[in-house]
Amino acid sequence: MNHDVGGLDDGSSIDFRDHGLTYWEQSIHALLVILAQKSPPLMTTDELRRCVENLEAGAYRSWGYYERWAVAMTSLLLERQVFTQVEVDLELWGESDEADSDIPKFNVGAEVQVKKEDSRLRWRKPHLRCPGYVFQCVGRVEKYIGKFDDPFFMAFRGQGPKQHLYTVSFAARDLWREGHDNDSSSSGVEVEDRVTLEVYEGWLQLPSEAGVSQTDGMGRDMFSSNRGVGVIGSGDKSIFPEGSHDHSHSHSHSSDTSSLPPPPPAHDHSHDHNHDHVHESRVTVECRAVDNEEPESAGQRVGHALIRLLISKGIITSEDIRTTVCKLESFSDKLLGADLVVKAWMDEAFRARLLSDAPSAAMEVDVVTSNANAPTVLQVVACTPQIHHVCVCTLCSCYPSGLLGLSPAWYRSRSYRARTIREPRKVLAEFGTILDSSVAVHVHDSTADCRFMVLPLRPEGTEGWSAEELRALVTRDSMIGISQIKLPDA
Repeated sequence: MNHDVGGLDDGSSIDFRDHGLTYWEQSIHALLVILAQKSPPLMTTDELRRCVENLEAGAYRSWGYYERWAVAMTSLLLERQVFTQVEVDLELWGESDEADSDIPKFNVGAEVQVKKEDSRLRWRKPHLRCPGYVFQCVGRVEKYIGKFDDPFFMAFRGQGPKQHLYTVSFAARDLWREGHDNDSSSSGVEVEDRVTLEVYEGWLQLPSEAGVSQTDGMGRDMFSSNRGVGVIGSGDKSIFPEGSHDHSHSHSHSSDTSSLPPPPPAHDHSHDHNHDHVHESRVTVECRAVDNEEPESAGQRVGHALIRLLISKGIITSEDIRTTVCKLESFSDKLLGADLVVKAWMDEAFRARLLSDAPSAAMEVDVVTSNANAPTVLQVVACTPQIHHVCVCTLCSCYPSGLLGLSPAWYRSRSYRARTIREPRKVLAEFGTILDSSVAVHVHDSTADCRFMVLPLRPEGTEGWSAEELRALVTRDSMIGISQIKLPDA
């Protein structure tokens, strides 16, 4: 299972730098919240997990966290028939530049080569009706059969251009060069064993065309407008060459972020959203934006197309995205979990209620502990001089975002998820938390509908401090458990 990494010997160190989310990533997270809160819901967290887990291994390992979300949500909404594969393809690649022609491309007797299917170009397993043993082999068209619905689309109840079907024959020696079982040279009579099979036109090209373009196996150039089911870009994170954005290919939505509403106005908190350009000329701003533009990743392309499509169908609005992003950001700004920590430090009775029934105790101070997109149950675990608690989700990234803000990149990383459950002391040490061997470590793996939050130890020397002074000490990391709270001069 791609996602089940708990305890694996990952062998990699954790990049614990706090990489902030881009506005595109925030928008994809917001989209899940919006769709999950529809009546009836258009998706649930469990459905999203299932689609993420079913990604092909290469896509799961190499794509970013929210890239996986984008393609999983697209697959799920295709299942629910919210839109069709053809509509997705149009948003991804624009109008097809390959006409649905009634005239077959190849004549009987023509020499043709079968294209190679490339699994790096897809996020879910396609329905292929061309056997792999003929990939890249050269054969001869024996007969034109007719024009049929494309099984590549039909398998997913989609529709696409009809495909011309041929019978093509191949010399057996060309298919099995090291294992063909007829050595005619021993008899002195030259014979040629052959294999004939049906091949759709999309798989075929003239031998002279080989190597001209990279294809997805159904005759669709990987940068052309006519795409197949679940095929969007290479297994690498970017579908463009590293370090440059190749504009030579032809499609209508390259690097198109117009589906995303403009980010909310600048606000006064520490993380930077690059909103300090309002006094510069438009030309200066746009030129710098182009210069700094990163190559559009495969998942970003799908995410942009998904949002455009849902807006065009009236299912969501740009304002929905914008307001939900603002709400998600406010969770990080408010850090409501710190309010619970401080009250528990100052009120022993509340502390006991928080540890026994966190959702009810939190409601006493008007704090909702359930996540916005799922009815989760909070459990608070208290550190003591003898026990240190730390939280992880080995299966994905379950986390009390309403209390702590959106999860940091390191929490979602494969290395943190794999190693924390197996070697928590080493992981804690990498974050600068060195525990005495007399202190036990309890790891809490959030694998279903519970969300865990750590109640850190109150530092000595804070007796008589105000709630405001205490709150300034509480950090997100201390409530995850990867750090301990210490006084500034400690």
